[in-house]
Amino acid sequence: MPSEKQPLTIWTNVDLPAPLAERLRVALAGHRVLHAAATTPNNLAGAAVDPNLEHADVAFGQPEPGQITQLPRLRWVQLTTAGYTRYDTKEFRDTVRRHGTVICNASSVYAEPCAQHVLAMMLALVRKLPQSLDNQRGPHAWPAPVASPRW
Repeated sequence: MPSEKQPLTIWTNVDLPAPLAERLRVALAGHRVLHAAATTPNNLAGAAVDPNLEHADVAFGQPEPGQITQLPRLRWVQLTTAGYTRYDTKEFRDTVRRHGTVICNASSVYAEPCAQHVLAMMLALVRKLPQSLDNQRGPHAWPAPVASPRW
């Protein structure tokens, strides 16, 4: 007989737009979602110490690092950023390792937008768009060497 899934208590400080919040609610049916007292639409903003986090099995967002180290019940922290500098201390690593808490960052979430941005910048530079824009702010001329790429 397969084992029953235990419902999780999931804390978040992420203020999602309504359609995404609804998708999350549907996807997490059967689990309990706790929102931080202060949520933020900015995925870089760290949360303050939040009493709701004390009841969570999972944290999604940017929980306060010091509070995480005080919560051996917390099993998984999913950061909403690729960076994790505020969590990268010896004390933090040692404590979560001792508690068995898994910490994950979202490193590959920005791979596609970064690649698109790099490609767009390469095309803009080859087409000399910065020089053309400067020209339009000034004399409004289209000198051939400025507007034409040198292949």
